Amino acid sequence: MHKCGPTCDLVETGLNVFYCRTASVIHQCGDKCQSTVMTTEGYVCQATGRVIGSAPMVHYAENTRSNSAAGFVVRRRGSTKEPLRNSPPQQEALLRRVVRAYYCGNRRRQASNAWKATIQKRMPSVDASITSLSLACKEMIQNSRQSFVPGIPGSTAWLDAVMHQVILMWRRTGKKVAPQPSPAQLKAFACAILRWLGMPCGLVISGVPVIEPIAECIQYSVSDLDVKHIIDIQCRNVGQMSKAIKKALAGVDGLLA
Repeated sequence: MHKCGPTCDLVETGLNVFYCRTASVIHQCGDKCQSTVMTTEGYVCQATGRVIGSAPMVHYAENTRSNSAAGFVVRRRGSTKEPLRNSPPQQEALLRRVVRAYYCGNRRRQASNAWKATIQKRMPSVDASITSLSLACKEMIQNSRQSFVPGIPGSTAWLDAVMHQVILMWRRTGKKVAPQPSPAQLKAFACAILRWLGMPCGLVISGVPVIEPIAECIQYSVSDLDVKHIIDIQCRNVGQMSKAIKKALAGVDGLLA
């Protein structure tokens, strides 16, 4: 029986009720949650990052005056849930969601389809039906500052290793680059690490390998121009975060100093 976890793609449909796109099942959060783990904040849902036992969260439907399907907005009334900036479990849960969205999200799928249609017009010799290109062809596309968005991975078993690397780097450098992180900073951090994991050389500082590349990340990496189309983050924010991470590692008081 499927048990939702941090790698699941969840959509909230009601009060503490989520639809799991990964397994096509319903995940019940709150008091009935079956995916909890004990932390310093109390029991936390591994799938949603919510602290179980917080004050009730009231959901209000959006778009009720239109014919489109209603979404839900969460408004907390006197919630005792610790804010994201002070909750490492919630921060790590968000980082995991960013990794999954980067490789398997709906926006990734849409960007990939758009890229395939465009690249076949501009470069008819390239077979865009495949999910990856040769390294030489990929470098040619990137050097010409064109988009590069290969398709959705067929298997996602390797994502656990990617998430582990992102979380590990956050634990090493997070306090230095963003002591009280916002969602935007966490997204930028994850995208910066994924960029290095997707480069053939990874991240090397003063001859010291800091981040080793992962073959699947290289295969399914996207161009810097396309990150903003997949993750709701500006490229300049990723660039600034990359500089902050390098400084945290190699600065005067850096971890490699």
